[in-house]
Amino acid sequence: MNMEEFVLEEINKRIGRNNAITMEIILYLLYGHGIIGAKGTNENRRVRRIIEKYPKIHSCEDGYYIARKTEPEGEEDVRYAVQYLHNKAIPILKKMRDKKRAFPEYYGSDDQQELFDENKD
Repeated sequence: MNMEEFVLEEINKRIGRNNAITMEIILYLLYGHGIIGAKGTNENRRVRRIIEKYPKIHSCEDGYYIARKTEPEGEEDVRYAVQYLHNKAIPILKKMRDKKRAFPEYYGSDDQQELFDENKD
């Protein structure tokens, strides 16, 4: 079994946010099954690239999971994952906005940057 097949098999066992699996456990299992030789940064990146290919794999602060198929639980799992990504993305977008505003000679004035103002959240 290759790394991608193993990762998908493990995550597919994790139905619902409450059953999420952490990256640390995924790497530990990959190592324990002899699929990777060490639990280093490169393996972490490889696993993340695999996970990013599958939009039905969700992430949260507890790890990775598949949304439940029942309602309203499934919708809750998906909405939580989207909000989690939103919460990670907005601070990055705000930092980008601040960098651009610091150099108007390179970026000019962008009225759309107001979308990321603190008072607009």
